[in-house]
Amino acid sequence: MMKTQGSFTFAAPPTDIWPFLVNPQTLSQIIPGCQDISAQANGAYLAKLHIRVGPLAGEYAVTLQPTDSQPPTAYTLTFSAVSKTGGVQGHGRFHLESPNPTETILYYETQAEVSGDLQQYAAPLLETNARAITRQSLENLARLLQSG
Repeated sequence: MMKTQGSFTFAAPPTDIWPFLVNPQTLSQIIPGCQDISAQANGAYLAKLHIRVGPLAGEYAVTLQPTDSQPPTAYTLTFSAVSKTGGVQGHGRFHLESPNPTETILYYETQAEVSGDLQQYAAPLLETNARAITRQSLENLARLLQSG
Protein backbone atom coordinates (compact mmCIF):
# COMPACT_ATOMS: atom_id res chain seq x y z
CA MET A 1 0.00 0.00 0.00
CA MET A 2 1.38 3.36 -1.03
CA LYS A 3 0.26 6.42 0.96
CA THR A 4 0.86 10.10 0.30
CA GLN A 5 -0.36 13.18 2.12
CA GLY A 6 0.37 16.85 2.20
CA SER A 7 -0.98 20.34 1.81
CA PHE A 8 -0.72 23.31 -0.52
CA THR A 9 -1.63 26.95 0.12
CA PHE A 10 -3.43 29.05 -2.48
CA ALA A 11 -3.90 32.83 -2.49
CA ALA A 12 -7.64 32.50 -3.17
CA PRO A 13 -10.81 31.52 -1.31
CA PRO A 14 -12.22 27.97 -1.64
CA THR A 15 -15.10 29.22 -3.80
CA ASP A 16 -12.54 30.36 -6.43
CA ILE A 17 -10.56 27.09 -6.31
CA TRP A 18 -13.43 24.57 -6.29
CA PRO A 19 -14.57 25.08 -9.92
CA PHE A 20 -11.04 24.38 -11.14
CA LEU A 21 -10.87 21.09 -9.20
CA VAL A 22 -13.99 19.67 -10.86
CA ASN A 23 -13.57 20.99 -14.42
CA PRO A 24 -12.13 18.51 -16.98
CA GLN A 25 -10.55 21.26 -19.09
CA THR A 26 -8.75 22.67 -16.05
CA LEU A 27 -7.64 19.24 -14.92
CA SER A 28 -6.16 18.55 -18.35
CA GLN A 29 -4.14 21.78 -18.08
CA ILE A 30 -2.79 21.19 -14.58
CA ILE A 31 -2.03 17.43 -14.48
CA PRO A 32 1.45 16.75 -15.90
CA GLY A 33 1.34 14.32 -18.83
CA CYS A 34 -2.42 14.61 -19.31
CA GLN A 35 -3.20 14.19 -22.99
CA ASP A 36 -6.97 13.99 -22.83
CA ILE A 37 -9.71 14.09 -20.23
CA SER A 38 -13.46 13.91 -20.58
CA ALA A 39 -16.44 13.91 -18.24
CA GLN A 40 -18.77 10.93 -18.34
CA ALA A 41 -22.53 10.85 -17.71
CA ASN A 42 -22.00 9.06 -14.37
CA GLY A 43 -19.80 11.90 -13.06
CA ALA A 44 -16.54 10.07 -13.68
CA TYR A 45 -13.65 11.38 -15.76
CA LEU A 46 -11.72 9.34 -18.29
CA ALA A 47 -8.19 10.46 -19.10
CA LYS A 48 -5.07 9.46 -20.99
CA LEU A 49 -1.78 10.19 -19.31
CA HIS A 50 1.81 9.74 -20.39
CA ILE A 51 3.84 9.12 -17.25
CA ARG A 52 7.46 8.14 -16.68
CA VAL A 53 8.00 5.84 -13.74
CA GLY A 54 11.68 4.93 -13.77
CA PRO A 55 12.34 2.75 -16.80
CA LEU A 56 8.62 2.02 -17.23
CA ALA A 57 7.31 4.90 -19.33
CA GLY A 58 3.92 4.52 -20.90
CA GLU A 59 0.43 5.58 -21.71
CA TYR A 60 -2.13 5.11 -18.96
CA ALA A 61 -5.89 4.86 -19.24
CA VAL A 62 -7.19 6.64 -16.15
CA THR A 63 -10.60 6.66 -14.53
CA LEU A 64 -11.37 9.24 -11.84
CA GLN A 65 -14.64 8.96 -9.90
CA PRO A 66 -15.44 11.82 -7.51
CA THR A 67 -17.60 10.79 -4.55
CA ASP A 68 -18.72 12.29 -1.28
CA SER A 69 -18.58 15.78 -2.79
CA GLN A 70 -19.12 18.66 -0.35
CA PRO A 71 -18.66 21.83 -2.44
CA PRO A 72 -16.60 23.93 -1.97
CA THR A 73 -14.69 22.21 0.84
CA ALA A 74 -14.13 18.48 0.26
CA TYR A 75 -14.44 15.42 -1.91
CA THR A 76 -13.12 11.90 -2.29
CA LEU A 77 -11.71 10.64 -5.56
CA THR A 78 -11.48 6.96 -6.48
CA PHE A 79 -8.96 6.35 -9.25
CA SER A 80 -7.42 3.68 -11.42
CA ALA A 81 -4.63 3.94 -13.97
CA VAL A 82 -3.84 1.00 -16.26
CA SER A 83 -1.06 0.48 -18.80
CA LYS A 84 0.75 -2.42 -20.46
CA THR A 85 3.16 -2.48 -17.51
CA GLY A 86 0.63 -2.61 -14.69
CA GLY A 87 -1.72 -0.41 -12.80
CA VAL A 88 -2.47 1.73 -9.79
CA GLN A 89 -5.81 1.80 -7.99
CA GLY A 90 -6.82 3.74 -4.94
CA HIS A 91 -8.58 6.74 -3.51
CA GLY A 92 -7.78 10.22 -2.30
CA ARG A 93 -9.47 12.69 0.00
CA PHE A 94 -9.18 16.43 -0.60
CA HIS A 95 -10.19 19.05 1.95
CA LEU A 96 -10.05 22.84 1.59
CA GLU A 97 -9.77 25.11 4.64
CA SER A 98 -9.75 28.87 4.60
CA PRO A 99 -7.77 30.44 7.46
CA ASN A 100 -8.75 33.89 6.12
CA PRO A 101 -10.89 35.28 3.26
CA THR A 102 -8.03 35.40 0.72
CA GLU A 103 -6.24 32.12 1.42
CA THR A 104 -7.04 28.41 1.16
CA ILE A 105 -5.09 25.39 2.31
CA LEU A 106 -5.80 22.24 0.33
CA TYR A 107 -5.05 19.09 2.34
CA TYR A 108 -4.77 15.79 0.49
CA GLU A 109 -4.34 12.18 1.49
CA THR A 110 -4.17 9.21 -0.89
CA GLN A 111 -3.83 5.44 -0.65
CA ALA A 112 -3.05 3.24 -3.64
CA GLU A 113 -2.26 -0.35 -4.58
CA VAL A 114 0.20 -1.08 -7.38
CA SER A 115 0.00 -4.13 -9.67
CA GLY A 116 1.89 -5.76 -12.53
CA ASP A 117 5.45 -4.89 -13.49
CA LEU A 118 5.00 -1.48 -11.88
CA GLN A 119 4.84 -3.22 -8.52
CA GLN A 120 7.95 -5.26 -9.13
CA TYR A 121 10.19 -2.72 -10.81
CA ALA A 122 8.94 0.75 -10.05
CA ALA A 123 7.31 0.56 -6.62
CA PRO A 124 10.17 2.39 -4.85
CA LEU A 125 9.86 5.26 -7.35
CA LEU A 126 6.07 5.49 -7.38
CA GLU A 127 5.66 7.35 -4.10
CA THR A 128 8.29 9.91 -5.11
CA ASN A 129 6.69 10.33 -8.53
CA ALA A 130 3.18 10.56 -7.05
CA ARG A 131 4.35 13.37 -4.76
CA ALA A 132 6.05 15.15 -7.66
CA ILE A 133 2.99 14.89 -9.93
CA THR A 134 0.73 16.13 -7.12
CA ARG A 135 3.04 19.07 -6.33
CA GLN A 136 3.35 20.00 -10.03
CA SER A 137 -0.43 19.81 -10.48
CA LEU A 138 -1.05 22.08 -7.49
CA GLU A 139 1.63 24.55 -8.62
CA ASN A 140 0.06 24.58 -12.10
CA LEU A 141 -3.34 25.26 -10.51
CA ALA A 142 -1.90 28.15 -8.47
CA ARG A 143 -0.48 29.69 -11.68
CA LEU A 144 -3.81 29.22 -13.44
CA LEU A 145 -5.64 30.93 -10.57
CA GLN A 146 -3.19 33.85 -10.66
CA SER A 147 -3.63 34.34 -14.39
CA GLY A 148 -7.40 34.54 -13.92
